[in-house]
Amino acid sequence: MMKKLMIMPLLILLLVACQSNTVEETVEKEANNTEEQATNETEVDQKVDEENDKEEQAVDLTLYDDVIKEYEQLTEMSMEEAENASFDYVKSGGLYYFYEGGIHEGVSAAYYDLNGDGVDELIITLGLQGSHSLIDLYSIVDGELVSIFTDEMSGRAMLKRSGYSLTKNGNLIYTTASGQGERFGEFYELDKETMEYVESYVVSDEAGDFEKIEKELENDLDLTTLEWENLENKTGPMVYENFQEGNYSALEGVWENSHEGSQVTIKGDELTYVDGRKSTLDFSNEYSDETSYVFNVSVEGENQLPPLLTFYSENIEIKLGEPVLPSDTNQSRFTITEAGAPSEEDIYYKVSDSEY
Repeated sequence: MMKKLMIMPLLILLLVACQSNTVEETVEKEANNTEEQATNETEVDQKVDEENDKEEQAVDLTLYDDVIKEYEQLTEMSMEEAENASFDYVKSGGLYYFYEGGIHEGVSAAYYDLNGDGVDELIITLGLQGSHSLIDLYSIVDGELVSIFTDEMSGRAMLKRSGYSLTKNGNLIYTTASGQGERFGEFYELDKETMEYVESYVVSDEAGDFEKIEKELENDLDLTTLEWENLENKTGPMVYENFQEGNYSALEGVWENSHEGSQVTIKGDELTYVDGRKSTLDFSNEYSDETSYVFNVSVEGENQLPPLLTFYSENIEIKLGEPVLPSDTNQSRFTITEAGAPSEEDIYYKVSDSEY
């Protein structure tokens, strides 16, 4: 009887222990499942965020369009026009395209991801016998266009026996030489968050070892391997040719000047004033060139001197002698004059692409 009494507590303890283990295993299994589910959800969220980031980055590259357009316009200018133009993006190095008297073969653009964030930077160069002289760099930071090159840096790129090299990880090396063959240089490290260059090593007359610069040059980026696009002003000649062929689409829309907000509407070759009067436009080859385009404006009276409409593309100054007539060169403009030189009140800017 005593043996039976002793066995019963042992059985009870074993049952309790088994139940405890089962409960612990169940709790642990549920916890693991919960943790695994949370991990999977996090990974999915991360993938979604990465895909969204890629989509945003792809859209952001259109911010470079204005830079490319301005360099295209530069290529169609004369030296005088380039010197007097108001540029938002073109740097001093770009002006050497004209200063060097045709030595350089043109302006080119290519894309390369300098900091490995998935967004390509815009690289601008001048061509010379198959090589590329780096004159400008742009990036995108937090959805904003950022210029990596200063105007001074761009100008120094075109000094004799001087130039910039990019390394494969985005750093920048400037090298130059004296007439005696002594070599100097500067090494810039790229801050990959702000996309700014920070000068970290200098070789000058007073200090520095050029061998360190040469060592860095062993990791340079071969610019000739990139896909380059020659930048030429396709808009100017195209507008000129269209006008010659009777296609006046560049003029179509509603235009307004600063003189009491006077407006005119152009559709096809017909110009309509706010009071309902209509005139016909006729392109004049005789008085036009690839910077200004002149149109005769018809009038009803035979003895009345017909007005002239003169159209100017973006980035082209209105030059009628000295001084230049002030205007917003970031926009296309035209003047309408009946006699004499136009004033600022005669300049029309487009306010709409179609009738109200």
